[in-house]
Amino acid sequence: MSQSALHHFSPSILNCHFAQVSSAQLSCDSVTLDNILQRSLPLTHPSFSFSPLTCQEVLNSLNHISNKSRGLSPDNLCLAHLKPLFNVLSPYLTHIFNLSFVTGIFPPVWKSSYIIPLNKIANPQSPSDTRPIANPPHLSKVIDSLATHQIIAFLKRNQLLHPKQCGFRRFHSTQTALLSLLDDVRMGIDRGFVTVLVLFDFSKAFDSLSHSVILTCLRDLGFVDTALRWMRSFLSDRSQSIVGLDGQASQLEYTTSGVPQGTSLGPILFIIVINTLFSRLHYCRDTTIIFADDTQFYLSTPISRLGETVSRLNSDIARLVGWSHDFGLTLNTRKTQAIIIGSTQNLATIRTLTVPHVIVGSERIPYSNQVKDLGIIISCDLSWNRHVNSISSKVHNILYRLKFRGSFLPPSIKLQIVNSLVIPHLDYASLVIADLSGYLNTKLQRLQNSALRFIYRLRRDERLTPFRRKTNWLSIPSRRLYFLGSLTHQIITTNQPLYLSSKFIPIDNSLRRSSRIHSSNFTLPTSRTNIFARSFWITAIQYWNSLPRSMQNLSSASSFRSHLLASLLAAEPL
Repeated sequence: MSQSALHHFSPSILNCHFAQVSSAQLSCDSVTLDNILQRSLPLTHPSFSFSPLTCQEVLNSLNHISNKSRGLSPDNLCLAHLKPLFNVLSPYLTHIFNLSFVTGIFPPVWKSSYIIPLNKIANPQSPSDTRPIANPPHLSKVIDSLATHQIIAFLKRNQLLHPKQCGFRRFHSTQTALLSLLDDVRMGIDRGFVTVLVLFDFSKAFDSLSHSVILTCLRDLGFVDTALRWMRSFLSDRSQSIVGLDGQASQLEYTTSGVPQGTSLGPILFIIVINTLFSRLHYCRDTTIIFADDTQFYLSTPISRLGETVSRLNSDIARLVGWSHDFGLTLNTRKTQAIIIGSTQNLATIRTLTVPHVIVGSERIPYSNQVKDLGIIISCDLSWNRHVNSISSKVHNILYRLKFRGSFLPPSIKLQIVNSLVIPHLDYASLVIADLSGYLNTKLQRLQNSALRFIYRLRRDERLTPFRRKTNWLSIPSRRLYFLGSLTHQIITTNQPLYLSSKFIPIDNSLRRSSRIHSSNFTLPTSRTNIFARSFWITAIQYWNSLPRSMQNLSSASSFRSHLLASLLAAEPL
């Protein structure tokens, strides 16, 4: 079944809808820009201005973008066809890009995008049941990526992003964010505490963000006048159209708000804005996790202080509501979730108490027994039955459709399809659920076994190990060990993300952090309960300490993963 929304709605109707969503705020006019430029630059760190680009930087970016760019480009240029001429073109493009930075003008011809409309659901009833995928001009992606690289380097060099800002940052992921959260929850349970977790949802945050708000945040970070004018030019006067099934483009529609879709700068501008939330908070500043627009607060507490803790959460939630109003964003209270996580004994005690409500604006948020957090279903007792059942349902559904339509395909093609459609469901954030019961582990293993039987058309009683080796797959428990070792190696060698690396303390404290890759052992925290003993913090250190010194000392990520994979494959039963 096609995912294109063009089978349900005309290009003009879809384009008008998408443009309306991205015009929730007025554009930043010249008067507003002048007022923003009157704001003083910060004195705590150097200011930001775009550095001149070199031909080599532009050539590298051209090659990188050309390998990723697909589909129609509004400027009718195909970088793949121009690749033999990159060495000739790069000096001219370098001059154009640098002139753009110096004058503070983003070329208008690169501000128009083609929109690919996709269905959110099987049978959309209105344009709101669809979502846009933007494809800007391919050459615009080149200067966009180069500008993004300079801004990211500025943010990193001056440590301007909060450590718990997890989205769109190298070495950060939904998995690392969840591991940080659940390690804190497990440590709380070890101390006899419960954790109150509240998850927030913003309505169309990326599309409705005011350009004036973005530019104000950039100024407060230290963007000089020319850099800010370039950013205003980059954001403003953008247009979009949709190419219909007949190949004809719809009429252009203009947008006035939001970060430009399909650009490298868009997500970075968004996290710069949402990063300002941390400074507003009093109680949850260090227990807030933000991934893109997914925001969550949590506090751990003894049951005797549960009421006081909920009151503190509500105090910071009120600050979040005020911040959202100030920045023109809307919290979707219908999708806000709250949960109290703890040991079975403490949860039983809480059921006998009257716990104050979590309040968002004027809405009371009920406590749930499970919540979906960044794609993982978390239960109040940290059991994973619901989440594994969800994985099982998705994988069975995919395999059923594949067996119905693709049984005639050769094994090599089936393997590619399964690696694309099935395995990601088994692997996604697998370290978060690493403490599965034996029964749930077996359930996931049977899903992998079903995928193998589909690929090679095997009988149910046929041995699977030879075929698993043929595909170079590890069993489900061994795959988690592979991911555990790989992530631990990343944390130790890069010190990122900081909220996980700070927990890895070498036993020999005289070792510098930069050289601790050569230390074989890290200090294990003391645990009183099994639930904390199965935390990422403890299991990662235990596993790392058990590895051979020769493997620990491999500084290259690819070499480490290769040796680890070979070791785990060799340890698999024949």
